Amino acid sequence: MDLDHDEYMELLKAQTLLLSRRKLNVSSEVSDFVGKGCLKRWQNDIWPIACQTCGKPQGDEAFISADGLFDDDKILLSLHHGKCRGSKTTPRHEITMRIPTWAASIESRGEGEDAVPLMVVNPSCEQLMIQRPAIGRSRNVTLDIFTAIGFKSSTGTVPDLVDTMEARLDGNRLTVALTAKLSGETSISAQSFTLTVSDGVRHAAQHSPFLMVAMTTKMLPLQLVELAPVFEDEDPEVVSALVPFRR
Repeated sequence: MDLDHDEYMELLKAQTLLLSRRKLNVSSEVSDFVGKGCLKRWQNDIWPIACQTCGKPQGDEAFISADGLFDDDKILLSLHHGKCRGSKTTPRHEITMRIPTWAASIESRGEGEDAVPLMVVNPSCEQLMIQRPAIGRSRNVTLDIFTAIGFKSSTGTVPDLVDTMEARLDGNRLTVALTAKLSGETSISAQSFTLTVSDGVRHAAQHSPFLMVAMTTKMLPLQLVELAPVFEDEDPEVVSALVPFRR
């Protein structure tokens, strides 16, 4: 499904309206493979926007599939239409997967020339990489590629500045792009995230030397009333950084 920026945003908005009545279907095959406790813990961190087989809008019903093992202890969870793949497991060499949808929201905090733009991104809505160790609790490792380039778990304080991403403002479009190469087993393919911004955010972006960026899979940014609490709370499932603007 090839969409331009505006069509992509409309898809996100339309699918977000369906989330209140979303239904996730899980087969016993997938449940047994992943583990019921592990699946229960993470299935609410996966968001039905587009089918990962055909790429068309997911609608309000999705089927969780699981692939792996990767690196001996990782499982990839993904969402599909029932008629496309359903809730199944497959060997690694048979995987054919779409690029997961990303979703983001942006706002500004502060007044005048002291205002700072804030951006929250879910870089992998329909896919999660879960590590299931032989001993200990399972862990969502989808965002590990960002911690590898300088992002850190949110502590409620101002995050560190990174040189592995940059922000650019072009008219009313703001883009955050990677300048470092992502490495490791990952479900994330997007190298940049572009949003149309309000006049207030544009003003903040013109004056601030950096953009505060948070990455998370536990929420869909379009559902958030305010973004500031994402940065103010201590949360190991959110990683954040200050991203410099390229002028």
